[in-house]
Amino acid sequence: MGRIRPLLLGVTAALTLTAPPAHALQPIEPIGSQLRLTQQGVDGTTDQAAAGPDVAYNSQRNEFLAVWENRFAGGDEEIFGRRLAADGTPIGSAFQISALPTDAAGVDSHAPSVAYDFERDRYAVAYTRQNGPNGREVFVQLVSATGSALKRNGAAGGDEILMSGVGPLADSTRGVIDGVSLVYRPDASGDNSPGDRWVVAYSGDEFSQDNFDIMVSAITAETGAPLASDKLVNDFSGFNEFSPTLAPIPNSDEIAVAWQGAVNFSDVEIFARRVSPALTTSSPQQKISASGGTGHSASAPDLTADPAHDQLLVAYQASKGTEGLEIHIQRLNPDLGEIGTDDQQVSSAGPPGSGTAFSASLPAVAYLPNLERFLVTWTGTDVDRPGLSNDEKEIMGTVLDPTGIEGTPQDFTISRMGIDNDDDAAPFAGVVAANKQTGRWLSVWSSDDGRPPLVDNEFELFGRSVGENFDRDGDGVAVPQDCDDGNAAIHPGANDAFDDGIDQDCSGADAENPDRDGDGAARPADCDDGNPFIRPGAADAPGNGIDEDCSGGDAQLPPKPLEVTRATVARFFAVFREFTKVTRLQVNNTRPGMRIELRCSGRGCPTALRGKTRKVTVRTAGSVKFTKLLKRARLRPKAAIEVRVFETGAIARVDRFVMKDRKNPVQVSRCLAPGADKPGACPP
Repeated sequence: MGRIRPLLLGVTAALTLTAPPAHALQPIEPIGSQLRLTQQGVDGTTDQAAAGPDVAYNSQRNEFLAVWENRFAGGDEEIFGRRLAADGTPIGSAFQISALPTDAAGVDSHAPSVAYDFERDRYAVAYTRQNGPNGREVFVQLVSATGSALKRNGAAGGDEILMSGVGPLADSTRGVIDGVSLVYRPDASGDNSPGDRWVVAYSGDEFSQDNFDIMVSAITAETGAPLASDKLVNDFSGFNEFSPTLAPIPNSDEIAVAWQGAVNFSDVEIFARRVSPALTTSSPQQKISASGGTGHSASAPDLTADPAHDQLLVAYQASKGTEGLEIHIQRLNPDLGEIGTDDQQVSSAGPPGSGTAFSASLPAVAYLPNLERFLVTWTGTDVDRPGLSNDEKEIMGTVLDPTGIEGTPQDFTISRMGIDNDDDAAPFAGVVAANKQTGRWLSVWSSDDGRPPLVDNEFELFGRSVGENFDRDGDGVAVPQDCDDGNAAIHPGANDAFDDGIDQDCSGADAENPDRDGDGAARPADCDDGNPFIRPGAADAPGNGIDEDCSGGDAQLPPKPLEVTRATVARFFAVFREFTKVTRLQVNNTRPGMRIELRCSGRGCPTALRGKTRKVTVRTAGSVKFTKLLKRARLRPKAAIEVRVFETGAIARVDRFVMKDRKNPVQVSRCLAPGADKPGACPP
């Protein structure tokens, strides 16, 4: 039997950051119906199960990979996976991941964790498995984007990579405990040291039997070669450390590790530490939670990174005061210092004062840069939610902005297992991943469901998207096309009553009497139906700013003569005996949309300008510099530099600088009117 992952409660010395939306953010809540993701055996039977899921997003293909413990009728347990579309719809059949190419009898695989390598378009799946005569260890299997097992070098074929070696050889009483965390860490610094890598964290009794510590191991992503293994993360405490979780530290090659550890015999808290690329601890261990001391606990952490705001967020379950388990979060800076509210509670299980009768546990968290939001999910019981009885468990969630402020709705129900007000169904082990293309999350969990064709205690995986709800009123039209998503009677195509002040058909304005001023011209031909002197055919006085004849604009006064563009050329030259050098050349007073052409003729011109014209379109107001392009040029006498500046609605200016022998260049300024072929004299 593999060790069971501890979730919290009493512990003794012998136990344990793409772009924000351009539109106004819509309410974030579950989208569509929940989906069944697996089919273990024959429907209506309980001899097989899918449990302990994890899920990763594939940014190259806009899909997910879900993995889980596949529990067979004969008792064997192996890791399986299935591809899921962007909305969670299964793609193809489930496939085996662990124990390849040969599945040894009586050896089980547990507790999968999956991550995606976007640079090589493949996954890695970590899990625990008995290692021959040794104890349970951590293995990694690479998986292609299409679901085929890969060897460590990326070639086709199963090849389990041993990641840990906990305890003495041939000692089956020592090893790792179920509950591992895997992360793909690309080389953020770009110096290829240590390069792209897979990092896995786990809890093992390396130093003495049944005294568990947090350790990490790593392999290269390119070849699967080991980088380091069984590196200790936590300080020695004499107590047990469990449930590690990993996240890349923004703008760094380092990894953040969070876990649950004991302060004393009855106080469990959340700790965190930075780990260097060499898997050495690079900072002091930080105590993240403060659950209230003896008799209270914090456990089951999950960690995610928000690179856009240079922070991380850890979610965990904790019991405080007289209330039951609730979900708390703590924001962390890159040094793992606490920021924002300490131990912020984000769940509210049951009515106020209900004590331990209701609970929220087993959090999962993921950051979605599209919306700049965190989604935190958990397994909860809460009679305050429609359709829930006292002991009915469901997967729930809430959304937080980068400062930790919760959105609305809060504590929404994601899963719908079994019939309402029936506590037989038992969803658990929810996980979540962010889809950066659709701007939604996918929540995945394991549960039974007594509704046909399933029966109680028949556990399968289920999933549901969470994101912005663009059709809350259910009228079949989504925002922004639906201009009032809180009223099903208002949408494009609805009947729009005249002059009631309501735009029922979302045309942009209320329907009105077509000729309210009685001038004989109806809208839309009459451009001002409140003034009978304004209509098609009326005399239009030029230059008064009023379009009396509804021609689309006021009759214009004769146009003003064009002015020369206001851009100026700043230049400095250094004159030497045989050549002249440009020490500064830039165009000032530029405005967006201007076009600049730089030419150079004669001996000494830089290669980039010989027989060529450098053209620049101005994007922002200010200056455009060409000094760098010309600073190495040694311009001989009679060589010339010409700068042309074009601006819509203005006369272009042409500045020509002709090099002289041992004298400052001669500047000739001309103008080029729109449509003219050659420069001429500038207007006075």
